[in-house]
Amino acid sequence: MAGETRTYEETTAADLAALAEHVRERLGEAVIDATVTHGQLQIVADAARILDVLRFLRDDPACRFTCFTDLCGVDYPQREKRFEVVTHLLSPTLNLRVRVKAA
Repeated sequence: MAGETRTYEETTAADLAALAEHVRERLGEAVIDATVTHGQLQIVADAARILDVLRFLRDDPACRFTCFTDLCGVDYPQREKRFEVVTHLLSPTLNLRVRVKAA
């Protein structure tokens, strides 16, 4: 994946799954879950380690998620832990987006 820019259509589910595995391997317990959902990588991170996860996604050569797109909060009143903070990032090099949830 590294070293080339490709269109969104050229990115396969296998590419996204490989990136999810890379993130899981490198960040260990900081990542609670990393899956491909609706054609997009979604990472659920330990809230106490969210900055480590976001820095890794920005700085790691295989990721390069350098564009901050969105930050929002979600309220789930039925849950014990009601609130989630969700960050969306873009990698212009990989032409991929990632959703990062702090849990």
